[in-house]
Amino acid sequence: MRRLYVQILALVLLAVSGQALAARQKVDESKAATADGFVKIVIVRGHLRVEGWDKNSIHVSGLLDDQTREFVFNVDKDYSTIEVRLPEGRSGWWNNTGSDLVVQVPRNSRLEVSVVSTDTDIRDIQGGVNAGTVSGDLTVEKVGNKADLTTVSGDIQLRDASGRISAKSVSGNVNVTDAHGNLKLHSVSGDIVARDADDEFEFETISGDIEATHVTYKHAGGNSVSGDFEIYGKMMPAGSLDFDSVSGSVRAALNPDVEARFDLEVSSGSITNQFTDDKPRASRYGGSQSLRFIKGSGKAEVSLTSRSGDIILSKH
Repeated sequence: MRRLYVQILALVLLAVSGQALAARQKVDESKAATADGFVKIVIVRGHLRVEGWDKNSIHVSGLLDDQTREFVFNVDKDYSTIEVRLPEGRSGWWNNTGSDLVVQVPRNSRLEVSVVSTDTDIRDIQGGVNAGTVSGDLTVEKVGNKADLTTVSGDIQLRDASGRISAKSVSGNVNVTDAHGNLKLHSVSGDIVARDADDEFEFETISGDIEATHVTYKHAGGNSVSGDFEIYGKMMPAGSLDFDSVSGSVRAALNPDVEARFDLEVSSGSITNQFTDDKPRASRYGGSQSLRFIKGSGKAEVSLTSRSGDIILSKH
């Protein structure tokens, strides 16, 4: 009896699965497009992969959401729209199967992606990327001009990017590798990691650690409410490093040839100077310490503060 029950259950599940697959419409369409036009993609849920290519056309392939009400693919001169529309006000969406699409666009397109519950991969777009998701991970690689990435609940992975770069996550980690330009990296509740990057950096997190390694910068700065900050890299001549932490330690490893004015201060914690022989001063009225000195010409500036945490200054 038990064996018969298992067989019946398996047949039911197979039938339901087959119906779900049958209900998903397959799409395989191409349309001519300009080499540097604007492309907007809107998807509620599922998985999306966008790739740049050398053709002056847009190709969409894959499976549509099984609740698709309308599939929109319009090209009007230099403005293209791709959208999977679901029924409005219908319950039970989250128990069904979302879209699984691959979109190929001209490499120099300006891309905008707006998704809700969708993991998104974007690769090789040189006209700039603006991508946002409510619940899903963003993976972006080999982009130029600019990258503006946001997610509410999900991680951001950015590799091989240049230009104006902004990556913001409310509840997720931000990881940036091999990026060049003006970088603004923010997280409310998550860690920020930047590796092998250069130019200018702005870091901000409320609850999370920040780590910048193998970086070269004209300016690096930011703040953290609850989390540690570590930066290991090379400061350019006449550059600046400015970071403030409310509750967390600050560690900066600088190139030995830096000539700068240094201003370090902790309210509750200690200062360790492994960069020069200068010693911190302790307050007569509490646990605070401060350290101020000038090395060489003093053209660069280093300002590090922590309300509750240690500061460690060393050579890289």
